[in-house]
Amino acid sequence: EKSLTGADGLDVSDATPGLSLFMSIKEDSELDLMKKSSVLSNKILKHGFIKRIEEVIDSELNVTHTQLSGEIDGIIEDPSKINLKVPKEHVQSCYFPIVQSGGEYDIKISAQSTEKSLKYDIVTVSLGSRYQNYCSNVARTFLVDPPKEVSETYEVLLSMQEECLRAMVPGRPLKSVYATAVNFLKSSE
Repeated sequence: EKSLTGADGLDVSDATPGLSLFMSIKEDSELDLMKKSSVLSNKILKHGFIKRIEEVIDSELNVTHTQLSGEIDGIIEDPSKINLKVPKEHVQSCYFPIVQSGGEYDIKISAQSTEKSLKYDIVTVSLGSRYQNYCSNVARTFLVDPPKEVSETYEVLLSMQEECLRAMVPGRPLKSVYATAVNFLKSSE
């Protein structure tokens, strides 16, 4: 804490209250609403975004990132567009969906879609839906026609993730998962 205090104008804050609220035991009704929000986000991604991106790519349409984001936002606000029977008054967008491609990616929470046309290479999407005030978020990266190096890197990272998941066992410190990742990447060089 001493090394952070005053360093480059950083302030140290106690995150305990927020973390304790986040990690508190939820009531069954809250768990149900969280699950419905998650299912909503997943279905919007699967039946809204993926279906649309396939149409765009197959028809070689010229669509901007913001146009796609707007279409997805419209589906979040009215899920009946993808045949979901959810009352419109129970749902809304947590934030304007973010679509990126063409080698320019911003992974900050404040990222926004641009007016640039969608490129058929590596496409990222992030969307969030709110169901009766419970939010869920889903983000995905789609490798449409990636360079060989990107595909190879993806395969390495996927294998690393599997190793890390095997290292996650109750009672084991989280730093052992980090060490597993570092060792895996060093051995795969």
